[in-house]
Amino acid sequence: MKKRTYKEDKVVTCINCITGKTEALTSLNGTITNITEIESRGNNIPFVESGLIDLQINGINGEYRTN
Repeated sequence: MKKRTYKEDKVVTCINCITGKTEALTSLNGTITNITEIESRGNNIPFVESGLIDLQINGINGEYRTN
């Protein structure tokens, strides 16, 4: 797996999927360092939301198998 190297701060304008407000996300070296609410700048702004991880384990006929 290649490691990405970020050389500068990046600012992304997006809409928070929970609040519906327009925000600017500032990142440094691939890590979000600041989130600032800003005025909306148009209609074509992407939504940002957290990733989801589903950690459920399903069985069949009441059985659980590890292999």
